[in-house]
Amino acid sequence: MNVSGVLNGNKLILSGESSEIKSFNRKLELFNELLNMGNCDITYVKDILAKEMNSKLAVEEFKSQMLEKQLKNLTIRKQELEDILIHNNTITSKGIEGELFVEEYIRDKIRLNENWCISNISKDGNHNSDLELVYKTLKCVIEVKNIKAKLSDSNVRKFKEVYINSLEKEYNSGIFVSLLSDYGASTNIYDFCIQSINGKNVIFLSRVKENPEKLIFAMEILNQLNKLKCGTDNRIFMEMLNKQIKNYSNLYSEVNKSLAAIKDMKKCIKEYQTEIIQFIEEFNSVNA
Repeated sequence: MNVSGVLNGNKLILSGESSEIKSFNRKLELFNELLNMGNCDITYVKDILAKEMNSKLAVEEFKSQMLEKQLKNLTIRKQELEDILIHNNTITSKGIEGELFVEEYIRDKIRLNENWCISNISKDGNHNSDLELVYKTLKCVIEVKNIKAKLSDSNVRKFKEVYINSLEKEYNSGIFVSLLSDYGASTNIYDFCIQSINGKNVIFLSRVKENPEKLIFAMEILNQLNKLKCGTDNRIFMEMLNKQIKNYSNLYSEVNKSLAAIKDMKKCIKEYQTEIIQFIEEFNSVNA
């Protein structure tokens, strides 16, 4: 920074463009004016300079408060971004976990060979679903949802509009798998609901984690439907089939509830056994 000074009478004037120089010159002028008054009160001068300093301190304090506020906002935003990242990673990991569960279960239950296979296609592109199954008469796309909330139309829309209709893959069937939840009422879909989409049979399953055998049963149903000579355009046949499957699904649900109740009863029996043994031991210790 280039600074020069000239003596103007009894006053020293600095030349330059910075705010610091301008402020210093203003103070010099103020001080010279007070000296020229003839009866300069040093206390008065000190008060003037103190007010100037306090004003500057107030400005700096305001700047400091603004910086603290900005820092606080940045800290909050950082935490929000970290929470979003953790949430997205959790969703991704749960999705992968669900795909692996379905893939491994099917691999374990069917005799795979050079003609029958299941593969993960979720990373192949934006217009691919999760799994692809080739089995008997099936070339089947499988979409897996691993969330606890009831599924809405938006959750199944892409499966119905894009995945099953892939021109590149040429699927003839599909299975939509909800591992943890049911379908919302607005979807008009239920467990083992069968639909025909552009001549391709699809089955919607719910709460598959509770009963993964549904996967194999759904595959066999689709395999048999593909063999129908009349196809699945026969409305009466499809209504009767869906009614039978719905009855099966309801019955299986009741069985699962009963099994859960039996499990709870067995737990109570174990607890009673423990309490009886403890009672005998305590009685023996008192009367020893």
